[in-house]
Amino acid sequence: MDQELKRVQGAKVLDGRMYLSTDIGTKSVYSLDLATAHVEELFRLPIFEGDIRFETEGLAPRELADGGLEMHVERVIDPQAVEGEFDAYPRLYRYVLTDEPAPVPVPATLPLVLSGLAAFGLALRRS
Repeated sequence: MDQELKRVQGAKVLDGRMYLSTDIGTKSVYSLDLATAHVEELFRLPIFEGDIRFETEGLAPRELADGGLEMHVERVIDPQAVEGEFDAYPRLYRYVLTDEPAPVPVPATLPLVLSGLAAFGLALRRS
């Protein structure tokens, strides 16, 4: 590998790449190209402030029909952070990675919104 990764908590292989979740300071998820051994940071998970203990755990990547990649990453979070007590809970994060920029949302026009509300109201009256 062209970069050393420490505290790897989960790794999965999909289509010639290994995806790795780490529990280092940045809480990053990486991609390792198995043919070239090149490591790339894909994204960072949120970091909590204060007395909250949290640890990044496993991950599950899957290819989407449009060629994108969906990634679920699990973390264990202990909001109380009291030594000896265990009230932690898992939290699942979902990321979608694509090669294209995200589409810009277009606000609906008022006539379109009103016609949609009218259709919804008509459907409710018929049921």
